[in-house]
Amino acid sequence: LYEEKIKKDKQRLDSLNPGAVIERGYSICRKIPGKEIIKRLNQVEIGNEIEIIISDGKMLGKVDKKEVISK
Repeated sequence: LYEEKIKKDKQRLDSLNPGAVIERGYSICRKIPGKEIIKRLNQVEIGNEIEIIISDGKMLGKVDKKEVISK
C-alpha cells in the first residue's frame, strides 16, 4: 500500500517535470536577455528576441507580430 502510493506520487512528479512536458510536444519560450519565461502576450514587444526550447534543442527568434487569441 505504501509502496503503491510512493509509485503513484513519483509518476505524478515525473509527469510535471519540465523535461517530460517538453517531450510530450510542448515548448518553453523565454525572453532574451534575462531568460524570463513568457507566459502572457503582454510580456513581449515587437522586435524582442526570444529563445524557444523543444525536446531536442532550442531556436532563437524575433517577435514580428502579436495577436490576441480569444478564449
